[in-house]
Parts: sequence; C-alpha cells; structure tokens
Amino acid sequence: MINKSFTDITLDDIKELQQNSVKEGKSIDYKEQININDKSARKELAADITSFANTVGGDLLFGIKEDKGVIKSIVGIEVQNIDYLLQKIENTIRDLVTPRIIGLQIQVIPVLDNNYIIQIRVPQSYNGPHVVDGRRFYGRNSVGKYPLDIDEIRAKFLGLAELGDKIRDYRLDRIFKIKANEGHLKVENQGIISVHIVPMNSLVFGSPFYNLGKPDDLSLWALVSNGITTITDIDGVTGYDRTYNKDQETVGGYHHLSRKGITEIIDTTIIPYDNSLSIVLLSKYLNGVLERVRENMQKLQINGPFVIMISLLNIKGIKINYYNNGFGGRMIRKEDLLLPEVVINDFENLESQLESTILLLCNAAGLNEIPKRTI
Repeated sequence: MINKSFTDITLDDIKELQQNSVKEGKSIDYKEQININDKSARKELAADITSFANTVGGDLLFGIKEDKGVIKSIVGIEVQNIDYLLQKIENTIRDLVTPRIIGLQIQVIPVLDNNYIIQIRVPQSYNGPHVVDGRRFYGRNSVGKYPLDIDEIRAKFLGLAELGDKIRDYRLDRIFKIKANEGHLKVENQGIISVHIVPMNSLVFGSPFYNLGKPDDLSLWALVSNGITTITDIDGVTGYDRTYNKDQETVGGYHHLSRKGITEIIDTTIIPYDNSLSIVLLSKYLNGVLERVRENMQKLQINGPFVIMISLLNIKGIKINYYNNGFGGRMIRKEDLLLPEVVINDFENLESQLESTILLLCNAAGLNEIPKRTI
C-alpha cells in the first residue's frame, strides 16, 4: 500500500514506485487493464478486492504494465466516460461482495487526456470475512491472491468473535473505572450516561495510533455543553464544559478521543436532581454529539465499522419518561442499564440505526413505543 493519504496520491507517487522498483505483493497489485464487461471478469475484480480486505488491505492500481512484479511502464487506461466506468466498478463490488467492505475508496489519477490510472484502496476489514458471489473466500500473500481453505475461513470467523469479546471487555473495564470515578475526568457519581464509540480495528494488535493534531481543530463538545475547554494527555484529548465545574473538582461531563480513535462521552447533567430522565431529551443530545463524533472520524480518516455502546449507570430509583413532564414511565430498579451494542458501518441515517436501542430504553421504562414527538 502506498504510504500516503489516499486523496493526496498523484502521478508522481506512481512514478516513484517505478523508480524504486517496488514489487507487487501482499498489499499492492498492478494491472494493465480493467475489464468488467462480463461476469467472469467482474468476479475476478471482486476476488482481487476481497483478497485485500480479508488480509491486510492494500492498493489495486490499473493502467500499470508490470514485468516480474515491478512496474515496466505507466500506460494508463483510455476512458471516454470516467464517471460511467467508476459507476460500473462500484456496482460490481456492491453486487458481488458480501458483507459490504467499509472504507473502500476509488479514484482516478490523470496520465494524459482521457487516460487514467484507476486506484482502488481496500482497507483491512473487520466486518468480514468477505465472500465473492456467495461462494468463494480469498486471501492474499506475497505472490498474490489465493482461495482460502476451510481452516482459514474458520479462523477468520473465530477472529471476529474474539474481537467482539475484546470490545465487550473494554466496555466493562471502562464502566468499572467510571463508576469508581477513575475516568478521564472526575464527574459527579450519580445518574451517569456513558457513550462509547469504538472503531472495530482499534482493539486489534498492531492497530494504528492516530495523530490527533490540535484539540481546537476537533469537535469535542460533551453531551450537554455551553462552552468547551480542551486538555491533552498521553491517552488523547478531552473536551469538557467549565460551566458545570461547580466545585472545581468535578465536571458535568466530557468528550474524550483516544489516540486509538475510541470516543468516550460521559454526562451527569441530563438526569436532574428530581431523578427523572426524558427519552426525547436524551435522543436529541445523542444525535447532536454523535454528529460531532462523525466529524472527528472523518477528519482523522478513521473508518468503520464502529460499535456504539450506551450505558446508564447509578440510575436505581430514577424514573424514565417520554418527556420532562413525568408522564408515563416507571422507576428503574436496576443499578445500571447497559443497552446492547450497535454496530454501524458509517454515521449515515444514524437515528434509524439507533432506533432499536432507544426502543429498548423505552421498554426498560415500561413504555411500548418510541415517542413520535421531537424537541
């Protein structure tokens, strides 16, 4: 894979691959032509793409003539209607690859007029393994793609299950720390709402550390904020609202982004001192803060899938209602309420993706449906 941000890659970077005799292998592949005019050719393209996704990710470069694995010449592909070709590539991937590969990128690099290199960047996938046409699984090694055998397929499915266990263990560890007031900042230890957004690749051995840049360039507003102060430490960056810092020791909530791309959002202000929680109000603030998470993930080029985990801690005796007027609902008899994990591919249509979670919260309060009225 070319060690450069995808959208910054130019023809000069391709020429540098040629000058340095970079050989195709596990994470890069050169092809002179792209053929998607018949089904067998489309399956071949899908096989190439899934082989990267099921292994370590990589770059497919079309318009490159190679000899013994190194670039012989940059010939480009003559295309009269580039948008039509890109659409056919996307349709091929959509129709033949399941599950969908998250974070896959396609771009064209001009060589001459109507002559392009087509680059497909395939990320290492954490929602696979991916199958071609419902039949064949492919992996990749130093000499190219190959069909996965049954043991390799089983290992990949088991690896996904182990990753799920790691994510759940991470959640429980964070909850224990938050309840013991050992979170990223000290909060009032009552009526705590915690939201964790975990990229699925963040807990894998060797996963990247992200350069978070300047905290002021990130959107680190807490669930409820009238202003924001940011601090940086070895774990990452944290934003909090000094408005709620009543005793100079605790804050009402914070928004933490770790160098692994994991977000932790804590709030103790939505559940007021009359011990009630409005589902409508919580939904409103959740939608707002998750939009800020989306902005951060996009800015830092952190790809999904993501796991969203919403927990209500120290809530025994709190009444959950539809609205602030206390109508409906009932007292919660459990100390903590850990809503099921939600896996999302991206942050599009987030409200509908979280609908089942909000419904479960309603059910926990003895309510049978999600309120239709919004704030």
